[in-house]
Amino acid sequence: MQLHSIAAVDCLLTAFGSQHRVEQWIDDPNPYEWEFQDAVDLNDQSPDGGVYGMSRLAVGGFLTIKVLGSSPTTQWCIQQELMRSNAVEQRTILPPVHGSLLDLQNNVSWRMEGGVIVMFPRAFVLGQDYEARMYFQRITPNVDGGIFHPVFANQV
Repeated sequence: MQLHSIAAVDCLLTAFGSQHRVEQWIDDPNPYEWEFQDAVDLNDQSPDGGVYGMSRLAVGGFLTIKVLGSSPTTQWCIQQELMRSNAVEQRTILPPVHGSLLDLQNNVSWRMEGGVIVMFPRAFVLGQDYEARMYFQRITPNVDGGIFHPVFANQV
């Protein structure tokens, strides 16, 4: 059985001109999560009772990262949230968030572009995990050479 190691996850984020490597991931098999939009809008309210779909360009999505509350990444996220809220208050243009995520365990990576901060909590509770959420307009995966296998397959 192959165990997933958080040491094999590398994420680099750039926001407000500040580049940061995510540190101290939570000790969990899923220290990051993706959420993507549907690639089609379905309409089942047509007069003839049929279901019609309209394809749409869906190349973006949400990324949630989970780190320890005492992590330097938690501090960086709170600082970025303060800069974001100050920019909104001063009515200045918000620069996009960019980044990359590399999962060495599975030999896959993603490049994220045109992002915004969705939720960087302004506070943390010591001893509890900190979750930061971003939306990116474009997420480009690189799965060439990735490790994919059937469920319950024996792995060496």
